[in-house]
Amino acid sequence: MIIEMGYLFNRNGATLPVELVEQIDDAKDYPDVVEFAEPVKIEGTLKNEDDVFVLDAKGETAVLMECSCCLAPVRKELCFEIKERFAHTGRENEETETFTGDQIDLADFVKRGIIGELPMKVL
Repeated sequence: MIIEMGYLFNRNGATLPVELVEQIDDAKDYPDVVEFAEPVKIEGTLKNEDDVFVLDAKGETAVLMECSCCLAPVRKELCFEIKERFAHTGRENEETETFTGDQIDLADFVKRGIIGELPMKVL
């Protein structure tokens, strides 16, 4: 899930709407998920705040998980948030992610959001 953000460079205060949809075909990195029943949808904004790019977005998807009792597939709707700060390499601090070029790859942040919302057990 890539955000093209060249528009925001050198435009302090500018905002870019973010709308991404991507189907995840391989669920092996997601504990207890059999498959993704719906694509992952991300909606939010990316804002330039003094060359620190602030992403405020919400994500949603649906997954099939195995019932902990009978192993039948159970559909679970998941909603998560992504609130991150990004800066070019060289402006590092512990609260800001770094990137190079004019794109940000959200794959790891989406994965973290989904895993954080997965239930421990499904019945």
